[in-house]
Amino acid sequence: MSAQDNQQPTENQPQGPPPPDSLGPKIRVRGLAHDRDGLFRVTLANQRTFLAYLRTALTMFVAGVTFIRFFDSLLLEVVGWVFVPLAVATLVIGVYRYNSLRVRMKRTRKSLYDRHSRTDT
Repeated sequence: MSAQDNQQPTENQPQGPPPPDSLGPKIRVRGLAHDRDGLFRVTLANQRTFLAYLRTALTMFVAGVTFIRFFDSLLLEVVGWVFVPLAVATLVIGVYRYNSLRVRMKRTRKSLYDRHSRTDT
């Protein structure tokens, strides 16, 4: 064991996670505490996921068109023709998932914040 292992934590070293009260304002709904920023984080994660779907679909589409147009191999042309509809399907799935979660988040936000504002007044 080294001398550093036996050191006591000092004021400059973090002492673990912050206490729950310092994480931001919370809403109490049916016995559960909801973080106001949690909905915002989920919205940002949903947007990042949609952009990943979009990036994947665009990459597959460009690869498919490249295989079709610039290679003389029958195998690569078939792969290209498979990639193009897969790219469209990936885009449709991404748009569907983004919109469905966006609508659910909108309903959740409305129910949480409307209920919260009624209890405060």
